[in-house]
Amino acid sequence: MFPFARRVRPLALRRLASSHLQTLPTIGRAFSSAADVMPQPGQRFTIDGPPEGKGYYPIEYAVKLPDLTEKEMKEISRRLGAEYLSVAPSARQHSYPPKGVRHQGTPCVNLVCEGSGKPINVLFVVDTTAVWTYFTKEARELLHPDRVISPLFRIRIEDHLGKDLLIECADLFGDFEHINILATTAMAKLGWWPVVDWGRGSFVMAPVSIGERQWGPGVWAGWDGEGLQVAAREPLTSSSALSSAPNVKSPAGQVLHREEKVTSFDGPAEGKARYPHEYAVKLPDLTEEDMKEISRRLGAEYLSVAPYPRQHSYPPEGVLHVPLYRLCVNLVCRWDPLHGGFGKPINVLFVIDTTAVWSYLSKRAMAALLEKPIDSDAIDSGALPSTVTVRIEDHLGKDRLIECAQSFGDWEHINILGTKAMGRLGWSPLLDWDTGLVIMAPVRIGKVRWWPGVWAQIDSGKWSCS
Repeated sequence: MFPFARRVRPLALRRLASSHLQTLPTIGRAFSSAADVMPQPGQRFTIDGPPEGKGYYPIEYAVKLPDLTEKEMKEISRRLGAEYLSVAPSARQHSYPPKGVRHQGTPCVNLVCEGSGKPINVLFVVDTTAVWTYFTKEARELLHPDRVISPLFRIRIEDHLGKDLLIECADLFGDFEHINILATTAMAKLGWWPVVDWGRGSFVMAPVSIGERQWGPGVWAGWDGEGLQVAAREPLTSSSALSSAPNVKSPAGQVLHREEKVTSFDGPAEGKARYPHEYAVKLPDLTEEDMKEISRRLGAEYLSVAPYPRQHSYPPEGVLHVPLYRLCVNLVCRWDPLHGGFGKPINVLFVIDTTAVWSYLSKRAMAALLEKPIDSDAIDSGALPSTVTVRIEDHLGKDRLIECAQSFGDWEHINILGTKAMGRLGWSPLLDWDTGLVIMAPVRIGKVRWWPGVWAQIDSGKWSCS
């Protein structure tokens, strides 16, 4: 039996002070550096703006979304029940948790934002590699209509606890100036993370709790090492409120069967963003030495041979690389030549990017997978292929074929895990902002029949467990 198939421990809610959200002491192993930025007991993992250093400045950002035009953003907004950049009836979000959609694998969500004017419906692309949140010129003028402001400004977004939180923002530039970007620093302050259902093409922005800790109001689900727990959707103030809710049921475990299928996402149709070179990212704060250190903290030497093709844990665990909130996960990969035989299993550290369609491997990672010396002349001589196919074993014990392109530009030393790979594996990255813990797990949202290996779904406003 898989370790995550055991029965989930009972849920517990604790009473909170109305003024702030309390947390238990931090689990330090989740962070990859900078112990002084970890939350202390009674503190929440959040910031008032990005720290200084490489990657701090708003200009140090890049993204390419050629498939997402302003016309398509308006259409996506209508699908979510709002006219793009229209005046919202109130500052509250239209639903809690806020609902979004996937556009060619890229998560998009409508959030009600407020500046010095009326509350406005803004459609965001959720980017897990962005430090700053960006607004189009039109959106900024609607949010702050009465005054001229600098390229850096603040807006307010109401969270699931009814609190207005100030979000640091910047003006857009370049070939993505028509797209609004929701960054990790904004998600950290709100306590939300994009929870994606790859099978049904939907996702929600919800707070997630990972680890053995008690519950706070507004936290819908938590991983306790054995399974996702269940909480009521609306914020609760005491454990008695949960026990009196008629639609909340105790979680139960389920044995997994490998022969069952899990729906997956195979990537966008042909057209824009189909080709690997139609991608851009800037990660100036993440060096190859950082990647080696992060791998060690996850219990593996970077690009070393793994003892077996299985992942080191199920669900796979990752880290939040501070100070700029890079989401990293170690996955065991094998080269598949597609004509018989497999390469050795290799530990590869990936940065998770929700705006990347393709997955990318550095030259050293490709050399390791192809069983070539990673310090050989072949790395710089152009002898490596432009793309390789690797096998990654999922939570059901099945090998999923993932096509990876070669990293290029100023991030050529970094491996990127894109939405096509996450969809094919059926995994959504789940992040607990209180502790910085990260896991990759399958999720189902809506009234659906359960699949083995699916830990959680949102059904009639609450999380459930398989």
